Amino acid sequence: QRAKLRQMLKEAIAAKPDVILIYLPQSDRDAHRTDDPSSLYNVAKEVTIGAGIASQVVYQKTLETNYADANIIMGTLGKTGNIPYVLANPLPFADVVVGLDIGRRKMNNGGSLNMGAMSRVYLNNGHMLGYNFASGKLLEGETIPPQILENIFPPEEFGGKRVIIHRDGRFPNLELESLMRWGEAIQAEFYPVEVTKSGTPRMYRHLQGKIDQTGKQTIFYLDEQTAFIVTSPPPAFKNVAKTTAQPLKIRNLSALTLKQALLSVISLTLLHYGSVRPPRLPVSTHASDKIAGFYLRDIRPYQTKGDKPFWL
Repeated sequence: QRAKLRQMLKEAIAAKPDVILIYLPQSDRDAHRTDDPSSLYNVAKEVTIGAGIASQVVYQKTLETNYADANIIMGTLGKTGNIPYVLANPLPFADVVVGLDIGRRKMNNGGSLNMGAMSRVYLNNGHMLGYNFASGKLLEGETIPPQILENIFPPEEFGGKRVIIHRDGRFPNLELESLMRWGEAIQAEFYPVEVTKSGTPRMYRHLQGKIDQTGKQTIFYLDEQTAFIVTSPPPAFKNVAKTTAQPLKIRNLSALTLKQALLSVISLTLLHYGSVRPPRLPVSTHASDKIAGFYLRDIRPYQTKGDKPFWL
């Protein structure tokens, strides 16, 4: 099946389509979720992303849902370089927002191997400008080296700009110091903000004598730098036990106020094109795990820079 799919996709790509719709059996979804090397999904993405062709994978069960058409249409629009919508009110305290994350491979000794970094760049109204893969020699740990940071933030693009930087997870001290020094060198104002998606305590509210769910945009301030925020309510599926929202931990390491940092995060959760349901993460760091998974399986765009979100 894998060989046949690969050959059929290459034949389709030869016709120079704008997008390829790929329908896969439901059984492949479990293989994809468990990172099974036999996954047809991974083959499909390896071939299409590597060739620079947009693709939309559709599973059998997806077609049975009432929102399937909307999600397929939204995903196709985004992957082909269209911008379906932007913020009505741009963020007034920044010129651009950059999502920053790295691909890591866990080591047997409990550490990790840094495989490279990726940035996603958006205007202050959420209009996506593009992405940039920057890979260097393999390094232990989770710190992005200065030379890679300089590649990600070239002076001709970021010099003199006010730049919010959403880091997927924490900023290592050395990385943060290198980043701020480079900002000074190119006369840019860098506003680093950590967006941590795991390990945050759940939040509840007291409503009519009962403990209940918190609503979207509920914020718990820990100190002047740090807060927990609910950016998305839990999914409400039938026949599924009621779950609780998973807050994000936001740590502001910049000259912005904490409220401005939180606004930059919550605003960018409105701009995901791959689904009609807004995600928990801002588009600047949304799908970081998926992108890292592609990266570690050597599924990469044929160009290190581009303006089409292949990860949708």
